[in-house]
Amino acid sequence: MENISESLERKLEKPDWKQWLPIYGIYQMKKDVARGKPIIVSERTDEGVRPARPLVFFGSLAYQGASIAAGIAGAYGFYQLIERLF
Repeated sequence: MENISESLERKLEKPDWKQWLPIYGIYQMKKDVARGKPIIVSERTDEGVRPARPLVFFGSLAYQGASIAAGIAGAYGFYQLIERLF
């Protein structure tokens, strides 16, 4: 039987902030799933872990996609700037 303090710790455990980092966050979520830790696209309830609300899931998906697209656009812009200067 699980200790009451351990049960409370599990309920209060929050997702790792590194899951919000672009690209690396996807890797961090995979690691946390393997370790049984909570992730931003799931919720922990008394019955167990269940998928998060669709808004959270699609918000995370849009955030990761927009971050990757902005990184690619920024890298391309930087490349164009360097090419014009030299």
